[in-house]
Amino acid sequence: MKEITKITGEIGSEYPISAIFAGVHGNEICGVNAFKELIPELKITNGVVYFVLGNPKAILQKKRFTEMNLNRVFKSVNQYTDDEKKSYEFRRGKKLKRLLKEVEVLLDIHSSMTKESVPFIICEKNADEIVKFLPAGTIVNGFDIVEPGGTDFYMNSIGKIGICIECGNHNEPNAKLVATETIKTFLSLRGHLTSGVKLKTSAQKKIQMYNLYFTQTEKFVLNKKFDDFETVKRGQIIGTDGLNQVCAPEDSIILFAQNKQKVGSEAFLLGRIIS
Repeated sequence: MKEITKITGEIGSEYPISAIFAGVHGNEICGVNAFKELIPELKITNGVVYFVLGNPKAILQKKRFTEMNLNRVFKSVNQYTDDEKKSYEFRRGKKLKRLLKEVEVLLDIHSSMTKESVPFIICEKNADEIVKFLPAGTIVNGFDIVEPGGTDFYMNSIGKIGICIECGNHNEPNAKLVATETIKTFLSLRGHLTSGVKLKTSAQKKIQMYNLYFTQTEKFVLNKKFDDFETVKRGQIIGTDGLNQVCAPEDSIILFAQNKQKVGSEAFLLGRIIS
């Protein structure tokens, strides 16, 4: 399949313009598989839709990235080292930025390595009128502040709307089903489809992220396995970084908790339930 598939609506209208990314992390293939199923049969009525394989090289190699995390390369160029600027992912990010400047709204499809992960959405409040219809029970805000540099961060930074959906565990068949339903619903909400999708809302929990922990040593070990959105209590030991215990500063939910073997790695995020 092509790296970028552009589909123009049957009535030839120029707007709306949307993009859907899959495989920004090459081992997260639920969106890629959804593309393979949907694109050959898709009938776009209005506007223009770009279906984009975010990191084709990593997808072929079946790994998260080849040289650096593509979903961290969307900050200002002066925030990267010379070596980072030479990476495949940095160069790929520059191409994707050019495309995103043409787009009004982005949907970026991901999945999680956490075995029991459930679908959730990462966005800011500018996306509320879209995400309330998407098939996820949790909405997470605040990534633009605590973990900037993603595709959705970039869209928000240029005055547009960026939405990321985590569809569940990488290896669960349900992840592709969530991706497929999300794509269809998104296209309908954006006005690209005029029939065939029933829109409905459901109760959604909202969480505000407030902290991303970066490792201080080459050995960060979790105290236990943490599920995404598991509750941690103030003072609870999350892990050990070298010789130092790392504890929760307040009652929180924890997300993306992993053991790490490199200084400066992203080990876990903490957030607060706001509604």
